[in-house]
Amino acid sequence: MAEVRAFRALRYDERAAGALSDVLRSVGHALDELHALDVCLDLAEDRLSVRFFDQHRRPHDLTYAGEELEALRRAAAARRNGQPLRRVLILQSSADSAAPVVELLVAEFAVQALPGMYARAVAATTEPPDLVLAQAADESIVAAIHTLRGGRRTADVPIVVLAAEESGLDPDETFAAGADDLLQEPVLPAQLRARLRTWLLRGRLQSEDTA
Repeated sequence: MAEVRAFRALRYDERAAGALSDVLRSVGHALDELHALDVCLDLAEDRLSVRFFDQHRRPHDLTYAGEELEALRRAAAARRNGQPLRRVLILQSSADSAAPVVELLVAEFAVQALPGMYARAVAATTEPPDLVLAQAADESIVAAIHTLRGGRRTADVPIVVLAAEESGLDPDETFAAGADDLLQEPVLPAQLRARLRTWLLRGRLQSEDTA
């Protein structure tokens, strides 16, 4: 696990200590996946701040506050209890473009990133993700959305599009292709995670209704 250079936390009661351990363990798994170095954690009752350096010694900051921290606690408790994390597939627009988004999501979700050209393979999978986050650098993502909607197991998977500022994406065409939501970069990390939680909840409720 990444070496923790500094850690500060408020005193918790016995019940909160379990939640604290869950969160730190979950964040530790996430930092391992990110190959983080020189980690500094600052945990208070309503905020978790994480600073780490990547392999190129570039600093990165993650923050979970308020309801965000509570959502992270729920995900961490689910992980400890052996429940699978909700699976988010990122269809990346170019090589390594998903890395900053993975960083924002990996502590709370099970994240996988694939090039957009793999949309046909995803549509044919027997184990679809719980949600697809499609990065859009141009209008080619519309074809990928069409492909996913044509798959028997991905037809109802929530699709959230994250469009680059210069993408030139037509919102009408994007929604007509089958996208459920469209976010324009830059987007706040908390807003992105909140949107994903909302669509994951809707997808789960829909699955329960049709079961």
